[in-house]
Amino acid sequence: MTKIMNEKYENMSADKEVLKNRHKKLGNIYTILKALLDQSGFRWDDEKQMVTAETYVWDDYLKQPENMLIRLKI
Repeated sequence: MTKIMNEKYENMSADKEVLKNRHKKLGNIYTILKALLDQSGFRWDDEKQMVTAETYVWDDYLKQPENMLIRLKI
């Protein structure tokens, strides 16, 4: 896989561990985004390429302690 990536992207000199870490990070981001989009009031904005919601929706979501870390994770 590293050989394919390095051949496809000329400026990329990735080894197996770098690719594993990037894959893991993308998986974590996907999980967070999916959890947000499953909540009422959150939606994907194609133009901005991000999850959006009204301020009150974010405020309610962030009142839960386990959700406050969302700002640090992405």
